Amino acid sequence: MSTKKSINFFFFISSDKSLNIFNLKNSHKLSESKIWMMKKKIKLFFEKRRNKRGKRKIDEKNLN
Repeated sequence: MSTKKSINFFFFISSDKSLNIFNLKNSHKLSESKIWMMKKKIKLFFEKRRNKRGKRKIDEKNLN
């Protein structure tokens, strides 16, 4: 795979546009901090979804 092609992600979250990273262009140019923040947002998204079912509570202090 050349570095000019966008990296394909194997997941797609359609419910939140900020998490829609399936077709990012120039995603190879993303800094490590942006990639880390995307992973954190995705993790938080699934934690919130689980919390809606009443299985787990999220400590809001972990957002910072």
